[in-house]
Amino acid sequence: MKISVSILAMCIAFAACNSNTSTSNKSSFESNLDLYERSLSLTDYGTALVALNMMLLEDSTNMEYTDSLARLYMRSGNFDAGLSLGKRVMAAEEKNYSLMELMATAYEYKGDPPNLTKSYRNYKKLYEEVGGTKYLLKMAQVGMLQGSFDAAKKKLEEVVASPDVAYIESPKSDGSIQMINVKAGAYMLLANYYFNEGNEKEGVKSLEQALKVEPDYEAARLMVQRLQQYQQQQASMGQQQAYQQQLQAEQEKARKLAAYKRKEAEYMKNKKK
Repeated sequence: MKISVSILAMCIAFAACNSNTSTSNKSSFESNLDLYERSLSLTDYGTALVALNMMLLEDSTNMEYTDSLARLYMRSGNFDAGLSLGKRVMAAEEKNYSLMELMATAYEYKGDPPNLTKSYRNYKKLYEEVGGTKYLLKMAQVGMLQGSFDAAKKKLEEVVASPDVAYIESPKSDGSIQMINVKAGAYMLLANYYFNEGNEKEGVKSLEQALKVEPDYEAARLMVQRLQQYQQQQASMGQQQAYQQQLQAEQEKARKLAAYKRKEAEYMKNKKK
């Protein structure tokens, strides 16, 4: 009878342990979910990454959380981890266009030729399947990074001529993001194209158009400032060059005068003899 009571007590204890473990697991998951949502609301991406990873330890097949983790990694600058997870999600969800766009941006930021090719392919697929001038603009931008300037110029002219109204993100100098009209972005890239070609007149016109479309476009304003500084430097260099040329002319004049006086002195000396 004593043995039976002991066995019964052990069974109750094991059952209690199992029950506590189950409750603990559920509580842990819910706690991490709460932590993740709270971190996102505070834009605390580091803590959100930790919470998501803990959630995926309990359910590694959950594509929703894998998708969220991939996006967080890419937005925080860890492109390799984000792209690796993103590929897993895209293998299961081929039409996940928002993730495809973010991956295209991550490939673009990596910047080496193979990743630029992947970026271009993603943007091209988005343009063909979703449509919109913002993807045409991004194709042109990546194309310029690849050195395909003339093809990129044609795409930018299509964006400018299109009646579509769309907006894209543009990074600001303080690290924040500014939403700008795609036409302003196209004019900005056209300005870069013309300046690279040495066509300053058309470059300035394109910059003016960019600011006409989007007066608060910081990147365009900064380019205008840099252009003005360059022009001032060139003017200053021109003035310095003119001064140097004038100085050299005066020195040459003085040298010739001194040589003439020496010859005159020698002539007078010889004449006295």
